[in-house]
Amino acid sequence: MAESSPPSRPPAATREQRRANDELWSRRDLVKAYATRDLRPVEVMLLVRYREALSGRVLELGCGAGRLTGYLAEIASTAHGIDVSPAMVEFCRRTYPKAAVSEGDLRDMSALQTGSFDVIVATYDVIDVLDDDDRTACSTGCIACSRRIGF
Repeated sequence: MAESSPPSRPPAATREQRRANDELWSRRDLVKAYATRDLRPVEVMLLVRYREALSGRVLELGCGAGRLTGYLAEIASTAHGIDVSPAMVEFCRRTYPKAAVSEGDLRDMSALQTGSFDVIVATYDVIDVLDDDDRTACSTGCIACSRRIGF
């Protein structure tokens, strides 16, 4: 069986998509569009149906301006959100001080402590901005920082 070679640099299209995403989410003017408490019906169902599971240590991936984070902070013993946008993180910290919010990239969650969360939530198609390799990296990070798999 032949040894596999180390992964090469991402293709140009992937690099361009990453650049476009990074540029978009660095814009401060997007905060206003996401600074709302309005939830989608599926998010309301998530909060109601899994309230008990959400009462522990919860991590929200791509928390943005805190639309869901504010509710999680009211339910969870500890609510933590990560987002790539410094402006969103700043707004979320100011608006929902009960939540611990940090700037971070879903492609690298190594800064989060292993096994530190009971539940990990990712809503609003946040994972869809990632390509296959980045989704794998995100999934690997979730497995590492989750106390259990599934939800």
